[in-house]
Amino acid sequence: MDNKLHFSGKIIRKIFENVSNGFAVALFDPSSSTKKGSFVIKGPLVELNVEEPVELMGRWVDHPKFGRQFEVEGYKYITPTSKEGLVNFLSSKVFNGIGPAIAKRIVDTFGEKAIEVFEKNPDKFLGVKGIGDYLLGKIKQSYQGKRAFKDLLMFLSEYQISHSIGLRIYKVFGEMSLAKIKENPYMIAERVNGVGFKTTDSIALCMGMPLKSPNRLKAALKWILLEQMETGAMCTPKEKLVEEASARIAIDPALFRNPLEDLITLGDVMYEAESGFIYTKTAYNCEMAIASNIKERLAYLERIDHQGLDILIKHAQKKLAIKLTAEQFHVARQLARKPIAILTGGPGTGKTTLVSIIIAILKASRKKFALAAPTGRAAKRLQELTQLYASTVHRLLEFQAYSHQFLKNSDNPLNLDTLILDETSMVDAFLFQAILEALPKHSQLILVGDKDQLPSIGPGQVLKDLIKTNKVPYFELTHIFRQVESSSITIGAHTIKNGSIPAIRTISNSKFLQMAPLCNFQGNLSRLDIHGWPKNDCFFIHEDNPEAIRDTMIHLYVNYLPKHFGNLSRGSIQILTPIHRGHLGTIALNNYIQKALLQKGQIKEPLVTLGQNRFFVGDMVIQLKNNYTHEIFNGDIGEVKSIDLENSKLIVHFYDKSVELEREDMQNIALAYAISIHKSQGSEFKIIIMPVVTEHFIMLKRNILYTALTRAKKLAIMLGTKKALIIGVKNTHDINRLTGLYSKIVG
Repeated sequence: MDNKLHFSGKIIRKIFENVSNGFAVALFDPSSSTKKGSFVIKGPLVELNVEEPVELMGRWVDHPKFGRQFEVEGYKYITPTSKEGLVNFLSSKVFNGIGPAIAKRIVDTFGEKAIEVFEKNPDKFLGVKGIGDYLLGKIKQSYQGKRAFKDLLMFLSEYQISHSIGLRIYKVFGEMSLAKIKENPYMIAERVNGVGFKTTDSIALCMGMPLKSPNRLKAALKWILLEQMETGAMCTPKEKLVEEASARIAIDPALFRNPLEDLITLGDVMYEAESGFIYTKTAYNCEMAIASNIKERLAYLERIDHQGLDILIKHAQKKLAIKLTAEQFHVARQLARKPIAILTGGPGTGKTTLVSIIIAILKASRKKFALAAPTGRAAKRLQELTQLYASTVHRLLEFQAYSHQFLKNSDNPLNLDTLILDETSMVDAFLFQAILEALPKHSQLILVGDKDQLPSIGPGQVLKDLIKTNKVPYFELTHIFRQVESSSITIGAHTIKNGSIPAIRTISNSKFLQMAPLCNFQGNLSRLDIHGWPKNDCFFIHEDNPEAIRDTMIHLYVNYLPKHFGNLSRGSIQILTPIHRGHLGTIALNNYIQKALLQKGQIKEPLVTLGQNRFFVGDMVIQLKNNYTHEIFNGDIGEVKSIDLENSKLIVHFYDKSVELEREDMQNIALAYAISIHKSQGSEFKIIIMPVVTEHFIMLKRNILYTALTRAKKLAIMLGTKKALIIGVKNTHDINRLTGLYSKIVG
């Protein structure tokens, strides 16, 4: 049953429109008697013209500033029948080149059948005064495009596909959209962002596509392959791919044999016989390019003789007032000499000290070098530690949002002697390929990172694979230095990394709220300034009731920690959780905290609503996907500084810049009071709060706990049960992703 409201009429004025995403706000004049007077409409309306008769479908919504508006969810075109309506329609942008005078002559000539005449035999318009061959050509061209879009929307509406998706399809295929869909609807899933296999499969089946059609089976195989890449794998075993596709669409596995062979033969997917792995073409080429590039770099000679290098290291120590250990001195010497090298180690092991020494050597040698990291937050942290400019990889390689290409590449390389890349564990295979292609092969590449943290959000596990080869020089720092060796955060993280249960002080929930939480602090908590802490700390609040854990976390974030720890900036406290759903997932926690902050007046109206999301001024938000236009990246956290209600925009401050996010951009942000541990990579927070409960057992893994704990600079608070902690520490399942990079380098 259709529960949407329907109104017929026409747009009389466009108030706002965004051509890139199809969103528009307009004033609508209804012709139906059920609604008197014009009203504001909003939705995917860019393709609608002023004076064009349509029937709208949608619902009423209340805007906090502009009042009641009609949110359009779909529409269909109406051919006018009245003389006035026909004249207005013919003189609209649909018929490019026809003005009111010529439109009137057309209606006088053909009457109410004017549109029908044009569609069946447009050359008859040549009999109307003022229309010649040139003008008729313009009219045909403009109407053809409009008719193609109209036919596409009408076709998609039969399958309950939204107009916004229709607009995305039309942007890719243009006037051929409907023909392409009818030829092979699965093509949409491959070419149009935001449209997946399930949507195209429903269209195909309704069109009469046989369940066992080769096109359907091929599309299912590609779907599973891409889905595996979204989980981090670069490839999938051939048999597993067939089994998974078979299970998903309930088709006999034997029937996939020929479609898969066709895909391999045509080069749509790549089969590696030695490993039995199936790749997408781009993933396979990516690994091959990385392997070839690494092998070439390894063939270059070492850069500086031992004697001269030792002098440079000693001068660097003196200048920086640093005394290296024998281990650090040896590693510094090797890092400076190797054409490519990896420096890894856990927190407190001195990676930053060695990076500072290498930088001093490069400066003394008058070498051109750059510092980079995969995200804005990681680059900012690197810059703070080194007191030198550090950029994101995308900025360094001059990424172009309009083309989704890097300006810096093998044809236009970076002018560098050395590149120091921090947080390399976060770099996925495709980004690493771009780095290697842009950095000349004679240039030095130093990769810095923690191999025990979570792998990149994108596919691949570059750092682990390079280390595993034993071909790339690799140096791991293990000694924890005196200034941090008594920190329970650092000790706890290293203990977890080694597979043991950390000796973290445990305290009951009720006791916690009555006493100072610091293990080594006996004074009055209310008098303690967070900036004056002598050392980091970590402890565990024992609680087995999920709702009590949730309530305590909210109380900690909103009331307790801000009250007792003064001088905390926004974003200093961060809740980290392994999951998105459930009592203790990011979605529920963010909604509860937002509500609590609103009640306390710490965030305020106006607000923007997008689906289930509500954003107020003062809200902390996180970027969920790379936004190359604004140079904000997956995991970047910002604060909503203001809201432009008239144009439905958020002004969000990310680190060192403010950006205007339109409605399309808002689809890729979420509240950030609680974020997933995966999204926290490359970031540090003064205080982290983390639930550790058995209901998260699927996501409780050693590297997840380790990554979460190492995000804390001053205080780490875990809430839950020791049973859950033990499960997480002992669980190393699926830490290694399926990739073929290792074998391509050593082979």
